[in-house]
Amino acid sequence: MQKIKKINKHILLVILIIFFSIKIDFFKSFYNIFSKNYDERIRIVYDFCFEEGIGYLRYIKKKFNIKDNPKIINYVHVPNNNWAIINTNTINKKSDKIIFLNYPGPEEKIELDKIKNNLYEFKDVEFYKNRYSKIKEIEIISKSLIQENFTIEIFTVDKSLNKKAVQKINLLKSTNVPINLSFEKINLSEKKLFFKLDNINGNFKLNLLLINKYFLNQYKIIDKFKNCYFVK
Repeated sequence: MQKIKKINKHILLVILIIFFSIKIDFFKSFYNIFSKNYDERIRIVYDFCFEEGIGYLRYIKKKFNIKDNPKIINYVHVPNNNWAIINTNTINKKSDKIIFLNYPGPEEKIELDKIKNNLYEFKDVEFYKNRYSKIKEIEIISKSLIQENFTIEIFTVDKSLNKKAVQKINLLKSTNVPINLSFEKINLSEKKLFFKLDNINGNFKLNLLLINKYFLNQYKIIDKFKNCYFVK
C-alpha cells in the first residue's frame, strides 16, 4: 500500500512538472535555444524592429559590415540599445549615418496626462525634445461643444517648485489651437511642462501635435524595414 502511494506521488510530481513547464513555455524556449541561431533568438526576444529594435540593429551591422558607430534615434522610450551595434574598438569614431527606430513620420500626436481638474502634464518632455522640434498645436477633445471663452496657460515647474510662464493663449470656442512653440525656446532642464485650462468647465482630453526634427526626404535611405530606417 505504501509502495502504491509512493508511486502515485511520483506520478503526481511528474504531472505537475509537465503542467508548469507548459505554463512557462519551457519546451518552446528549449526548442528555440537549440534550433535557432543567436540572431534568430534575439529577434524572438526583442522583436525585429518594434520597440528596442535589437534584431534590426544586428541585421544592419551584419549586412553592411558596419565598422563605425551610427547614431541611433529611437522614437520609443526604452533602455539604451547601443550594445547591439556598437564597435568598442572604434568607440570614438564618428559616423555620417543614422538609424531611426519606430519612426512615426513627420508629425506625431500624443495625449497629455491629466493631473487634476484642468491641469495636464507633458510627461517625459526631455525625451520628446530630443526628437521633435516644436509643438505645432493643441487639440482639445470634449464630448460637448465649447461655448465659452477660455485660456490655455503653459508653464514649467522646477524641482524647487518654482513656476515659470511659457505662453498664455486666450481662445474663443476653439478645439484646435495652433501654438508653434519651439522646444529650443523652453529651458526644460530638470523641469516639468504643464498645460492648464482656465475659465472653462468640463471633462477634456488634451493632445499635442509634434513636428519631427528629422525628415526622411533629407537623407539617402540605405535600408528600410517597416518603420525602421538606415540612412545617410
